[in-house]
Amino acid sequence: MQRPSFFWAGYADLMTGLFFVMLVLYVLTFKVLKEREEQYKVKAQQFEQMQRITESLKQLDDKENFAYDDAFNRFTLKKRVSFATLTSDIPAADRPALLRAGKKLERVINEAKKNKTTKNLKYLVIIEGMASKDNYTQNYELSYARAKAVLTYWRENGILFDPTICELLIAGSGTGGIGRSNTETTNQRIIVQIIPKIGR
Repeated sequence: MQRPSFFWAGYADLMTGLFFVMLVLYVLTFKVLKEREEQYKVKAQQFEQMQRITESLKQLDDKENFAYDDAFNRFTLKKRVSFATLTSDIPAADRPALLRAGKKLERVINEAKKNKTTKNLKYLVIIEGMASKDNYTQNYELSYARAKAVLTYWRENGILFDPTICELLIAGSGTGGIGRSNTETTNQRIIVQIIPKIGR
C-alpha cells in the first residue's frame, strides 16, 4: 500500500509561514520608514524656522548698533554703555548710541511682525545690568537699577516693544553672569540681548 504524501501539506504550511514573515517584515519596514519620514519633516521645519530667524535678525547685524557675539551665541549691543561707580545714571556720552540702538531694535521687531515669513516669530529681549566686584553689598540691586534705567530711558523716548511679539525682561546679574571682563571696572555696564523664540 502506498504511503500518503505530506509534501503539499508541508509546502503549503511553509509558504503560509513565509507569507506571515514577509507580512511582518513589511509592516515593520513601513513603520520604520514612516517614523523616519516624520523625523525628516521635523528637521525640515526646524531648518525653515532657523532660516526665518536668520532672515529676521539679519537687519540687526549692522556693526553699529548690534553685533553677533560668537563666543556666547547671541546678538548684543555694540556700544559698551559704562556706568560710574555706585550709580545707575546712564552717562550722557552713551545716551545717543543707546537711543539709536533702541529705535533700531524696535523697528526690526515691528517689521518682523509685518513680514509674512517671520510674523509668527517671537522675541525675548533681555536688558541685563552688571556690577564690578568690590566691597559694595548691594551690587545685585545696583545692576538691576542700571537695567531699569535703560528701559525707562527708552520708554521716555517713545521706544515701546509690541508685547504680542516681544517679551522684554530686565535683570541684574550683579557680580555674576557670563561675558564678564577680567578688568572689573568695565563690568559696570549693561548688556542688551535679543533671543528669538522658535516655539515648540
